[in-house]
Amino acid sequence: MKRIKGGRRKGKGGARSQACSGAPSSLAFRDALTLIELLLVLALLSIIAGLATPSIGRSFASVKLRRAGDEVLAAWTEARTEAIRSGEVQQFLFQVEGSTYRVAKWSTTEETEPEEPAAEQAAESETGLNKEIVFHAGSIIEEQITGDTSRQRQVVSLKGRGKETWSQPLLFFPNGSTSDATVALKNASNQYLRIRLRGLTGVGRKSNVMSQSEWDEAQER
Repeated sequence: MKRIKGGRRKGKGGARSQACSGAPSSLAFRDALTLIELLLVLALLSIIAGLATPSIGRSFASVKLRRAGDEVLAAWTEARTEAIRSGEVQQFLFQVEGSTYRVAKWSTTEETEPEEPAAEQAAESETGLNKEIVFHAGSIIEEQITGDTSRQRQVVSLKGRGKETWSQPLLFFPNGSTSDATVALKNASNQYLRIRLRGLTGVGRKSNVMSQSEWDEAQER
């Protein structure tokens, strides 16, 4: 009986030694799987980040574009308020394909001979949008009285005459009315924002941010 017990003890010890000898290889296998899983996760994250970065950049750009639109609307409100308060016509001008605009009193000489603003006056009245955003285009609706006193409305570009970098003026009158005009802003991501100034009410409104294709479609209408 004693020998049998001794044999059993020996058998148990052998099983333990086999289990212990197999443990390191099992742990190493698990560590290898963990490392591979980590590398796969990092690879997936880098791919997702690469795909998401352009869309995130466009989202930030569109936010800046909307803020620039709000800034232009605020400048129009300021010009209209000053015209009503002072009783003098005010004007809003912008640099074509530039980021600078100005609000100042309008004079009749500027209607026929628009000039670059003087240095001192420009330093006081010029304001700049975000450098990534420019005034891309603009148009104004003019009324012409024909011989039979009927009125015809036509759309005229706001681009400066000749080599002028400044636009034609948008006017704000003491009675609260304004020029009937549209101005378009553009950012570096080829996104567009259209801002409309309604002449009868003097109220400005902005559109949604448009992509290049949406802008092209809007121009064809």
